[in-house]
Amino acid sequence: MNARVDQLFDEARFLGPEERSQLALALLDSIEGDSSDDAAAERAWMAEAHRRLALLASGASKPSTWQEAKARISVL
Repeated sequence: MNARVDQLFDEARFLGPEERSQLALALLDSIEGDSSDDAAAERAWMAEAHRRLALLASGASKPSTWQEAKARISVL
């Protein structure tokens, strides 16, 4: 990623879970454009975000740092 994207990410990660979810959906929409399946896709993404948040809250899943995630992605 470039410096601007890193800066935006650093700012966005301080948003609450719901705000980050809304931002992620808005960014995806801006790339994918509108379609007739937007409402269904939004519901699916929100359900997935809530599922993952519940896993974090219950302790069943542990968060990774951005550095850990980048390291895993870089080996793909």
